[in-house]
Amino acid sequence: MRSLTTFVSTAALVLITASGGFSQGRPDFSGTWTLDPASAAAAPGGGRGGGMNLPQQLTFTQTADVLTMSWTQDGRKITETMNLAGAEQTTSSGNVMKVTWEANRIVVVIRANLGGNVVEQRRVFSMEGGNLVIELARPDVQGGTPTVARFVYKRGEHQ
Repeated sequence: MRSLTTFVSTAALVLITASGGFSQGRPDFSGTWTLDPASAAAAPGGGRGGGMNLPQQLTFTQTADVLTMSWTQDGRKITETMNLAGAEQTTSSGNVMKVTWEANRIVVVIRANLGGNVVEQRRVFSMEGGNLVIELARPDVQGGTPTVARFVYKRGEHQ
């Protein structure tokens, strides 16, 4: 009986440790984030965001299955809800989006039809040193190498 109790206790400890290690690899992006102006100025193409129109502030809420991102643009609130399970979904603008976890990063691939040409944009969300880092890869409109820009957001003071 004692060996059965020891086995069950050891098995429970292994499961708890394993699940804790797994969940630690996936960060929680929840909170309000403000764009670091230095990262926008350093984006390819120069200027604010290198021609990529990024909001100054982003707000995220996150559950195990869903990441919701919202921001204000032209005086109106925009919300984008991303299913983290990897299933394709259609965005409000009619594009096809697929969101997956790759290690401790969220990778979003968006396919859009622009005048009969299907283009793909890739966004990668990660945490580095307490900052939210968003990497955007946009295709070159003439079929060349995609432009990749890296933006750093700092957590807002009011959490």
